[in-house]
Amino acid sequence: LPVLLFSRFVEQPFLRSSTFFYYSLTLDPIIRNSSDVHLKHSVVILDEAHNIEDNCREAASFTFYEKEISDSLVNLREKENTTLKLIEKSSAAVDLMDGMEKEATNACIEEYSLELERITALALLVDDIFKWFRDSSPKLLQYARKDDSRLSYTVHHGYLEVDLKRFHLHPDDARYQIVEPAYKGLVASYQDPKDNRPVDNKVGSVALICVEKWLYFIGYFKDENKRSMYKLNVCSEKVYQFHERGSYIQGDGRRDGQSVKNIGYSQMTGDESDVWLSSTQGPGGHDPIRSGYRTSFNLWCMCPELAFTDAFSECRSIILASGTLCPVETLKTELGLKFHSQMEGDQVIPSEQIFASVLPMGPSGHRLCATYRNVNEDNSPFVSELALTIRTICLTVPKGILCFFPSYRMLTLVFEYMENSSILRQIQHKKVVVQEPRRSSELPMVMEVYESAIKNPSRHGRHVDGALMFAVFRGKVSEGIDFTDDLARLVISVGIPFPNAMDELVKEKKMYNDEFCKTKALLTGDQWYVTQAYRALNQALGRCLRHRNDWGALVLVDERLVEQATTSGSKVVSSARVSTWIRDQLVVYRQFQNFESSLSDFVRRMQLKDEEKKFDVSDTLL
Repeated sequence: LPVLLFSRFVEQPFLRSSTFFYYSLTLDPIIRNSSDVHLKHSVVILDEAHNIEDNCREAASFTFYEKEISDSLVNLREKENTTLKLIEKSSAAVDLMDGMEKEATNACIEEYSLELERITALALLVDDIFKWFRDSSPKLLQYARKDDSRLSYTVHHGYLEVDLKRFHLHPDDARYQIVEPAYKGLVASYQDPKDNRPVDNKVGSVALICVEKWLYFIGYFKDENKRSMYKLNVCSEKVYQFHERGSYIQGDGRRDGQSVKNIGYSQMTGDESDVWLSSTQGPGGHDPIRSGYRTSFNLWCMCPELAFTDAFSECRSIILASGTLCPVETLKTELGLKFHSQMEGDQVIPSEQIFASVLPMGPSGHRLCATYRNVNEDNSPFVSELALTIRTICLTVPKGILCFFPSYRMLTLVFEYMENSSILRQIQHKKVVVQEPRRSSELPMVMEVYESAIKNPSRHGRHVDGALMFAVFRGKVSEGIDFTDDLARLVISVGIPFPNAMDELVKEKKMYNDEFCKTKALLTGDQWYVTQAYRALNQALGRCLRHRNDWGALVLVDERLVEQATTSGSKVVSSARVSTWIRDQLVVYRQFQNFESSLSDFVRRMQLKDEEKKFDVSDTLL
């Protein structure tokens, strides 16, 4: 249920007291506390809130890289020495002064001395963080599954708490009574308009952000009731070139959008060599933990409740709105606030303008089931059957067609099969075929080609009538682009987009939910896992049919989606997983010929209706 505010219907006083912003900015404590947005006693509407759980977990999770900590320590020690020299220089000169000059110099010495105390407090903190990092990383990595390119191992909050105590980093340590005021005082002095110190004399942004991240983590971990929400992951990845790692839900079709505090260290500093590639000592005089690898500590928050309640617990009301909140079970159980009302709106588009179908069989009569085994087995007919299905649809439906895959790997596999056979050439006779790029910066160019082929097909070939885009669930195409009217007359969804079961963060989240499903009234790990898949499916299907006069078809390719009224092993009713507006129209076509005939009839009927509208408009103008 998208929430729209139309200014012409709203009183001006309301508009003057309203603020519009990206809601992810309110979740990140660092950004929220540095902004001028105050939510206490406010009514908050979070539109497009289907990713709220993932955003909340990300907002309360913190990543620290080996080189980031080392560089921060080096910078703090340098500024410590610089400030000490300034004090010594001023102290030596003050004896030769008198009057106002001496008074001003003494004031500077006091100021420098206070700054030195603050910098020293931060340096001692970062030094202990670095010692902990270098002590614990090798110990934990020895338990990781052996892999030349990547080692990763995760421990629960109990281990983390004991380790923090060993290095005097635990939230209960008295040092934070000094460190927190020192950090705030240092930042405040740098932000003072009267401050005219050279930038070179100030602590660098890398060090300040490193300390800031740590203090926010300690602030969360301080609550004994919340400590069980954290797990410590140590990861060491071989670096071939500059890259960034996103949150687990990005998978093979990942969206961009990590918060500032967790973004790749090299991206933050502009230094692409964010790894010690040789066996020589790093800038802090230490050998890297693993030469040629980027090692990180990831403090993973397992429950979105932590960030959600931190941001919104003092609001008067909070409304979550989206066209694809379904399934809503995890929203009710994981966000930490009780929702008193729930409403799933009816579809405003007339049912005769919607063609929703499930395809369990392909043109040759082979089963369509996009499991890992079926996709990857050498003798499995799945890929060829899917390719034939896509070809038939493209030859039947004009204009724009979107086809979503669970991963780039499957997308590439199907595309290469079509390319090596004659199927792709047959499709290209009617459609310009494009693929969603892995790099979001390349998407505008791909979209330009896609839209051009739909709006001006004659420029791309005499027989071309539109375009086909291969995309991935959870990618940019499935999340934030409005494919109105001809831009998406049909959406194909291939399989069920479960999160990557081998991703360590996914495994840890499932284990967390299994451990606390009874004591915290959470869904089980399997129930959570299934919910994530169907929410991504609903989001992709929602790219089609964008307004009341729009029309389009949805084709769900997978026999597992036939059983919409049964109960699965995870005890989540299947019929509650797909959005109501789709479920109400869904028809299972067990014979492909019947599907092809029905789809063709639907398209022909809609095209005639469009032609009638054009004639009506022409008559009105005449």
